[in-house]
Amino acid sequence: MRRIISLLFLIAVTGMLVSCDADNTGNFKIKLRLPIDDGECKYENTLADDTYCINRTDQILLSIYSTPDLNEPYAYTDRRLFRVTNSRGGKEEFIRSLKAGYYYRFFVEVTNENEKLKLTGGIDGIYYDDSNNYEVNIFLGAAGDFVRVVKERARYDATSIKSYFDTSGSSGAGAVALKNGDIYMAGGFSYDYDQYMDNAMIFDMRNLISKNVAKLRTGMRDHAVALLDDGSETGKVVIAFGENDINSYSNEVFIYDPKSNNYRNIGYKESLTMAKAITIDGEVYIVGGCSTTQPSAKVYKVSRTHDLLEYATMKQGRCNHSIANVSTFDEEGNINVRILVLGGSTDAKGEKTINNNENFAEIVSNNISTPVTISDRDSEDTAELLSRGLVSAAATKLSWDDPAYGPETAVLALGGYIQDGEGDNIGQIVNPNLFIFTETGSGNWIYDVNGAPNRCARPSMTNVAAAEKSVSQYAAVNCGAGTINRTTSQDQIIFIVQVRKAFDNELERTIMSASVKDSLMEGNVDPQSGNVIVDGPATTSSLGQAFLLGTEFVYQVSGYSLPID
Repeated sequence: MRRIISLLFLIAVTGMLVSCDADNTGNFKIKLRLPIDDGECKYENTLADDTYCINRTDQILLSIYSTPDLNEPYAYTDRRLFRVTNSRGGKEEFIRSLKAGYYYRFFVEVTNENEKLKLTGGIDGIYYDDSNNYEVNIFLGAAGDFVRVVKERARYDATSIKSYFDTSGSSGAGAVALKNGDIYMAGGFSYDYDQYMDNAMIFDMRNLISKNVAKLRTGMRDHAVALLDDGSETGKVVIAFGENDINSYSNEVFIYDPKSNNYRNIGYKESLTMAKAITIDGEVYIVGGCSTTQPSAKVYKVSRTHDLLEYATMKQGRCNHSIANVSTFDEEGNINVRILVLGGSTDAKGEKTINNNENFAEIVSNNISTPVTISDRDSEDTAELLSRGLVSAAATKLSWDDPAYGPETAVLALGGYIQDGEGDNIGQIVNPNLFIFTETGSGNWIYDVNGAPNRCARPSMTNVAAAEKSVSQYAAVNCGAGTINRTTSQDQIIFIVQVRKAFDNELERTIMSASVKDSLMEGNVDPQSGNVIVDGPATTSSLGQAFLLGTEFVYQVSGYSLPID
């Protein structure tokens, strides 16, 4: 048996092969998988250095991290730079000791001759035993752009990772990234089958395949889903409430265990739908929801020991709201849990908008909830956010590690819909704005407004890892349909929002500005898909890669680095 890793790099049309001597045990093979093969590895009108290929003169950086216990952070182990000198292939070998009984993380970055980062990918939680040989895949996605996840780009459609949905659209599925980098998705409403789905699936990112797993106890959509880090290798999935038939809601909170492939009930509460769930410091918080008659103000907590606890009561019961983790840490590194809750409605259909200043937003922290004041930078409400409300918007936290470039924490919110008109003519329209909220003091948050490029009635959004000391932070958006009713599907639009400080010449001051990055996909649509969507989930893995689902295929937005702790 050998406790070494011998890496032989072979560049081929199918990607890059990292392998070793197969006659011994303890050897490791990594196959780098590329996202598309259309002869030129790019789309029409793509710049010369913006391709999905590994080309001559590119450089490949492999970083290795390890930990003896998945409850402990990974430590840097080694890093190797490989130059690509021949488009037909090339070799370079190195030997690196791996420790049996350790978990490993591998992260790959591909840069072109102009030192522009174009592809990244990684794999997490690989347990190394020197009595075995290993072969894993690392899918390389475009940094800051979306691509379809495929195993063999030469057989693009045949080896695309596929979900249990078909081509005619879906809504209300739930998804979350597991600790080992796999993605769990369950439920939703299928417009192909005209039914609430009880299907559940894991997208295996090591082998680049999808696997059906134990079904939900009943078909459902609009359930809350989040990862519980209970110390296990994958973590557990918390699933709460949801719609299981027209005007029929679940009162159950249960846990899915990927290892045993079963579900376990941990409690019954009100029958609710449109609740939100979020993971903070490994534990799960379930916020709000609506019954058939009233909104819930309850916030529940699922502890690492799988206990379902009442954590707090909000000032305003709500569903169809937005939440973001805005927790802080003290000097000793202890976390102060804080959840920013924005907008929403008091009914499941989203017709009764929360549009009063006092209860529009609140912070849930230390077992209580406190209203917060929301305004623009002039202490006004020029966007009429408080009077028009904000229903079913997506929100995510963005953080800068250097105060010269941005605030420690900001919350990006976009999409959803707002109240429009007056008196008997009151209706709702899709929100045309993109908001960036920053905290200015105790109980006070201000917003900057930017125009949104697409109308997204029920989007989902998740952050994408940025490089250290990056001027910009990024979020990936699964837009969904641009109409408020949930009977109309449209092409699945995915775009990446870039947020940064900027000086506004008209206002003569610095603001937080947001823009949409140019995509190699024309119109922010997969041109070879043909699939449509109403709304679908988004989730970020521990490697900082975003995954966007809800239609037939799985899409990945690769980060610019590993997440910065």
